[in-house]
Amino acid sequence: MGLPGMTITVDSTADDLTDNGNCTLREAVEAANTKAAVDMCPAGALTTTIMVPAGTYTLTIPGNIENNNQTGDLDILSNVVLMGAASGKPSSTPIALTASWMCTTQAVPTSVT
Repeated sequence: MGLPGMTITVDSTADDLTDNGNCTLREAVEAANTKAAVDMCPAGALTTTIMVPAGTYTLTIPGNIENNNQTGDLDILSNVVLMGAASGKPSSTPIALTASWMCTTQAVPTSVT
C-alpha cells in the first residue's frame, strides 16, 4: 500500500523503465503510481514527492495512445509533488512542461513546483 509520504530522488536524465541500477523520472513516476519499487526508485506512497535534479529530461520512449506511463508522455496517476532537488526548495529546479514534454494527470491532485 505504501507509506503516507515518501520521497523519491531521480538520479538519471535517461528515459527508461529498465532494471539497470538507476532511478529515472519515468521510473519515479511509475513507483509513485504503483506504490512498488521500480529499478532503484523506492516504492511510492499515498503522496509521493519526486525530487528532480537540474538537467534536461528528454522523453525518448515513443508512443502516444496509452495512459499507463509506459511510453510517450509521463502519466501521473497518483498524488505526486515534483520538486527541484538542488536544495530542497520548491523552485530550485524549474520544471517546464512543453508540447514535447507532456505530463498527463488523471483525477488526482498533482503539484508542479
